[in-house]
Amino acid sequence: MSVVNSWREGKVGLLYTDTAHVSVDTGKVAAFGSKAFTCANFPAVIGVTFVGGVLPWIIEPFADAPPKNVASLRKMMPEASRLFLDRARANGAQGASIRAIAVVWCSRSRRIRIFHCSSIHELGAKLQTQEVDYFLGSGCEAVSPLRKVIGSLRRGVPIGGDCAAIRIMDAQRRASFVSPDPRLTGVSCIGGSIERARVTREGVQFDTIHKWPDRVGERIETGLAA
Repeated sequence: MSVVNSWREGKVGLLYTDTAHVSVDTGKVAAFGSKAFTCANFPAVIGVTFVGGVLPWIIEPFADAPPKNVASLRKMMPEASRLFLDRARANGAQGASIRAIAVVWCSRSRRIRIFHCSSIHELGAKLQTQEVDYFLGSGCEAVSPLRKVIGSLRRGVPIGGDCAAIRIMDAQRRASFVSPDPRLTGVSCIGGSIERARVTREGVQFDTIHKWPDRVGERIETGLAA
């Protein structure tokens, strides 16, 4: 599990993820790849962090029956997360976990909406879809460079787009990592590159906005914060 962040800037929804997939067994980078996917017949993207499985396991339900509206997407998020957990555990990953963050353009309310669902008990719930104003996925309150950003998000103040996203994820990358799987606790898991998904009423656009010097087969070295 690594990181996904999201917030709104006016009528634009932004979702940022890293792209490093770290092996639970070795703590080294196993591969690089996207952790976000379009998920509906309307502008909507989901970013995920996960342990014990592979991304297609949560994509498949959305690909087989794309949600037609926000209500059906909200219902599908915990259902797809449970399916992911079932497949992961059937493949021997008893410590499997998943978190999904959806950023959508809602035609009914004519605005960007953000939803959270996690197999970990956070934000007061477990495997329930909750609407949030924003989400920062790692080291939020504990990492001092993020405190000002969190205050701005709580007040609805714009925080500076991609430049702010890079600063946030650099701070999260350097923070000591706590994982649902104890084998990854303390291991740097945020790396590869930063992929941005930009959601508007016209659709979803993906871009890479930053790259780190990480390599497959090596640990992510960042100089962990104390």
